[in-house]
Amino acid sequence: MIINAFSTEIWQSHDKLPEHDNIHSWILGLYNQSPVKDGNFYGTGFTTHFYDDWTSNLEEIEEFQGLKNLILRNAHEYVAQQLVKQAHLGCPINTNPQLRIRKMWFNINPTHGYQGRHHHAGFLLAGTYYVSVPEHSGRIEFTNPNSFAY
Repeated sequence: MIINAFSTEIWQSHDKLPEHDNIHSWILGLYNQSPVKDGNFYGTGFTTHFYDDWTSNLEEIEEFQGLKNLILRNAHEYVAQQLVKQAHLGCPINTNPQLRIRKMWFNINPTHGYQGRHHHAGFLLAGTYYVSVPEHSGRIEFTNPNSFAY
């Protein structure tokens, strides 16, 4: 008998924010003001993840509340589907899970740029909202998180 004990599911949504264009402009404006344009994370490009200022805590900024709500709505839909699966297996379930966003940041990859393999340890869910994807861009690649050796 084969038991798939470590499956990794991927939730996909094609939702677009009403304020999508404003967020796009805001992020590009911050990027254009930054003295660092390349190489400050795992790959090439620009990220606010490692900054120790307000740009690495976008979940607290008013301009990003719509995005935060979109993410939480999708996370709740995903969790609701998981709860249905668990209930069918006879597992005890929490019918009112409290989800929150602990961290948000943005990355910008230049033409031919990339983000290296990484993980989101310590988080139940991780997600990506693409503000802009030029035609013929690369594709995201997912690898089994259990293959990381640290």
